Amino acid sequence: MSAGGYTRIPGSASLSTKRRGASAVEPVLASGRASLARVDIAVDGRMLSVGRAVLHGRSIPLLVDVVDRVAPLLEPEELAVYLHLYRLAFADDKNVCRVSRAELSRRTRLPDRRLGKAIAGVVQKGHVLLVDRDRDGTLYRVLLPAEVLDESGPQARAPRSAAMSSSTAPSGPLAAPLAAPLAAPLAAPLAAPLAAATTPPQEPAPVTLTRAPRSVGDVCAWFAAVHGGGPGRTGADVAATVLELLEVGYTFARIPGLLDTFVARSPKTTPLRDLPQVLGLAG
Repeated sequence: MSAGGYTRIPGSASLSTKRRGASAVEPVLASGRASLARVDIAVDGRMLSVGRAVLHGRSIPLLVDVVDRVAPLLEPEELAVYLHLYRLAFADDKNVCRVSRAELSRRTRLPDRRLGKAIAGVVQKGHVLLVDRDRDGTLYRVLLPAEVLDESGPQARAPRSAAMSSSTAPSGPLAAPLAAPLAAPLAAPLAAPLAAATTPPQEPAPVTLTRAPRSVGDVCAWFAAVHGGGPGRTGADVAATVLELLEVGYTFARIPGLLDTFVARSPKTTPLRDLPQVLGLAG
């Protein structure tokens, strides 16, 4: 129920604001963690026992820093994805989990497009890394708060610079155009569907990369530095587009060239979600 944009909270109207320290549950709030203090209190016509609680059943440790320091860095839907990946990984005493998009969608109740953007967000922000993919789903490396916040020292931060395992790093002939500093445009090595395009693309400005991109974050940082942002081309939009291209088989070595050509062919107001149509990759 809402009136004038305000949503009424059930039971709120019956609460009266007490002076500090006057609540019947104050002894419980003031007690230490080991205290057995409990108090019975009437709430909405029911008697409730308030105080010490001991959980029973299967559980996993949820670090306080996950809620206090990591959660504020994420949008609500990104947090939902992170928490489910956290549960799937650490419930089995691992920092990785393999899960399909369909299963994540079922768990988070997010439709595919919003789920993709949420996954892109946690990857771009460095909370999760993509390791590999098979028919059972994507293997995610879930970072703990100390890793997300770069508080684990240089040895723990090293994998973040590598970002991807050797199995997903660019290799073979497609990686060559992006190896070492480049003097030529990245748009040259385009995918097969682009070779058949009737209108030749405008050549993008030369781009220099110190190494081939090996993660979604690498591509996002490169795109922001070279092409900037704007509506439909934010970091989350870039990450979502990169993830979709990876899903259909493009490599990290090929993706910057596709992005370069998209920027050259389309007005600045064209959102990145239109890349398949602009480049003729749809279907």
